[in-house]
Amino acid sequence: LAQRPVLIRKVEEKEETYILAVRADYEFAMRLWEKIRETTETFAPGHIIKFYYEVVKEVANEKNEFLIEDLVEKWNEKFEDKRSSDIIRKWVDFLCKIGYMNKKPDPNDKRRNVLTIIKANEKNGNYTQIKFSEFFTLEAFKEWLNEARKISEENQVLLKKNLLSDEEASPEDIWQIYYCKNGDFSDILLGEKQGVVAQSIPENSEFQKSVQFPKIHKFEEIKALYWVDGEFTFHPCGICGYSKLTSWKAETFNGQQFWICEDCKEAWEKQRREEA
Repeated sequence: LAQRPVLIRKVEEKEETYILAVRADYEFAMRLWEKIRETTETFAPGHIIKFYYEVVKEVANEKNEFLIEDLVEKWNEKFEDKRSSDIIRKWVDFLCKIGYMNKKPDPNDKRRNVLTIIKANEKNGNYTQIKFSEFFTLEAFKEWLNEARKISEENQVLLKKNLLSDEEASPEDIWQIYYCKNGDFSDILLGEKQGVVAQSIPENSEFQKSVQFPKIHKFEEIKALYWVDGEFTFHPCGICGYSKLTSWKAETFNGQQFWICEDCKEAWEKQRREEA
């Protein structure tokens, strides 16, 4: 908290100090909300989440449109507990209801459906991901400050870069450091267990990145990947270093295991396909 920007409000001789939330706080909160949305709001059982990430998305990476038969084949290739087309069809119906998949009649055979996945930016529902910079611009920040100054005639408002700073900072300086997409978050401490944010958060993070952990592994070290039931939550990825929603673990050739996020998993699989 000592490294976050500060707003000081003076009314006559009374002075009040407020610590301002920053872009990193917002993105971290949105990541927590995304966790609640996927694991609680959808009421999706663990085996269907597993089916979606380990079977449906893999098939969708191979072809834009696919059939129930493709999913049945993929599942039965990967798992010993074989599933029938009736079971897979029920899982697909559930995923369609919660907005993860879409189905339409096959023009070549009206008795079956063509399936697709619904990408994150196409999903319908009460929750829509909004990029920070779309609603909190420098102009919006200045307007908010002006409204704060209008509370009373005696009201004075000034900014400082942090609690340790003695100098007043301009709105432009504060916004550039703490709210701009190119801002430097390297001085913002998020707690001893989480470490320090080592770099600014990229605009295309889609709220999936917040705190970066040490990068400790490379793709070349990975021998196999596997899904861990009941562990679909935030884990620090051993490849990119970011904590993301995942239930995937990687095993190295020397027997080490570590969590790996969906993005790095797909990148590893793509690299393997290209090398094959």
